[in-house]
Amino acid sequence: MQRERRAGRLNEPSSDLGLYMLCGLGGVILLAVLVGWTSAVIAGLSPGGNPLGWVIDLATGEATWSVTATLVALVIVVCVVCLVTAAGRAVLAPKAGASRVDHLAASMSKPSDFQSLTMAALRGDAGRLRVAAECGAGVPVGKAVNGGTALGTSWEWTQLWIMGPRAGKTSSLCIPQVLATGGPVLATSNKRDLLDATRGPRSQSGLVRVHDPQSLAGTTEPSWWWSPLSYVTDVTRADQVASLFTAAVRDADAKPDAYFDPAGRTLVSALLLAGAKGNKTMADVFNWVRTPDEREPEDLLLEAGEESSALDIESFRSKTAKQRDGIYGTAETMLSWLRNPRVQAWITPGEGRVEFKPEEFVRSKDTLYLLSKEGPGSARALTATLTVAVTQAAEELSIEQGGRLRRPLLCMLDEVANICRWPELPDLYSHYGSRGIILASYLQSWSQGVRVFGRPGMKQLWDAANLRGVGMGIADDEFAGTISRLVGDHDKRTRSTSQSMRSGSSTSQQLRREKILDVDDVSSLPQGRAVAFASGVPAVLLALQHWSTLPQADLISASIKHYGEGSEAA
Repeated sequence: MQRERRAGRLNEPSSDLGLYMLCGLGGVILLAVLVGWTSAVIAGLSPGGNPLGWVIDLATGEATWSVTATLVALVIVVCVVCLVTAAGRAVLAPKAGASRVDHLAASMSKPSDFQSLTMAALRGDAGRLRVAAECGAGVPVGKAVNGGTALGTSWEWTQLWIMGPRAGKTSSLCIPQVLATGGPVLATSNKRDLLDATRGPRSQSGLVRVHDPQSLAGTTEPSWWWSPLSYVTDVTRADQVASLFTAAVRDADAKPDAYFDPAGRTLVSALLLAGAKGNKTMADVFNWVRTPDEREPEDLLLEAGEESSALDIESFRSKTAKQRDGIYGTAETMLSWLRNPRVQAWITPGEGRVEFKPEEFVRSKDTLYLLSKEGPGSARALTATLTVAVTQAAEELSIEQGGRLRRPLLCMLDEVANICRWPELPDLYSHYGSRGIILASYLQSWSQGVRVFGRPGMKQLWDAANLRGVGMGIADDEFAGTISRLVGDHDKRTRSTSQSMRSGSSTSQQLRREKILDVDDVSSLPQGRAVAFASGVPAVLLALQHWSTLPQADLISASIKHYGEGSEAA
């Protein structure tokens, strides 16, 4: 059985083109005969019903030719040339909405290669996974340029997208994906465009909550609250939250102090545990770290049976003045986001405010938008902690439901490197997909991910994602080179002519293998196009689908108009 060639591969050309040239010459002669015979018929010369016989008669003088027949033949030739030219232009002309790289799509992959990504295949996969019907077939990612088929990912696949600013990730990926499911959705962003575009349609399936401590969407007073202390139930979780607070104020490539950084993190963990066990607030925890002589946290820990953490605090307090100041100063930096007075209302109970419970949210069809931005007063430590709390609740629910969520949780982590710094994310990526916790992370560049997760962590994140997408705006030539190599090569046929005094001229063909996308092609991908690498599938060139092409386009437009006229999602 002959093995099917992959996309972009050609058969080796024959070195003898004589047969092809002979066939071409025969075609030209046959066309000339038919044109002449037709012209004779139109000119009234009665050539008979056999064109070849008429040619013989014409050559022997038994048939006649006239000036009228010549004129008719010229008209026919002109018409044929015009028709062929028009047809060629129609075939070769770029289709409406086509880009300069679309002709390369067929060299990357064939429709049979990405059959598993079609909505029909995903619908069957959703049935196999016993996903609730309201969640849909899968998560859409766009249309294949080669064939125009709508593609998506399964409800057990995670995604990682690297796209530069203004590349259309919100309008063509985030919005369609948030609206593709009837299950719960958590979405992070540093702008209000995704919120304004989707909160209207999403409110038809469940409750919409907006977490906006920095008032990015104009929120002045919260209607609900959630404290990181509600997540802290033991030392392990306290350590996890302390790590998130550390990541919010420090890049992965920063050089931490070998003594003060671990000690400061341990102190914050102990204070968080004391606050959780003593039913205190984050404001109390912040006050403790600024008053080292306060013994209340140790007393609360001892009452709760947490002697080890109580000893940690006592040990740090008994250090030399220089050591103690360094440890407490480091811990205070980790909690510095609590200095923002806007944050306090979002993390403490208040009149008219209900407490958000992650364990209830993951059982619902609700939507949670987490808005924050980097810079002074950033609430990204709180954003990351709330994200972790929700995903942890989803993991616990998946265990209750036999290992996988019946109604998958979609986590749209836009600007993950800036506002949702989660050091453990690379380790959890593949595991969460198997739980039905669908992570879709968005970065502006490879180096941005390296800054947060470190080079090994970023590589792990890339490798663990089931679908990796690259869009417009890639400026890193090293990363662009990697993408060029991953897309692969294709064969191009070239023709050469040689002259010989003995045998005259001869023409031969050769195959030359070259990159489908050169580095400059990757760095200059046009708007609306992305290259996707799915597990077990060759690279696919995608046409990203703007939200205006969705069935819910009218609802999205109405949502933007109602909630945020002038939103950047337009």
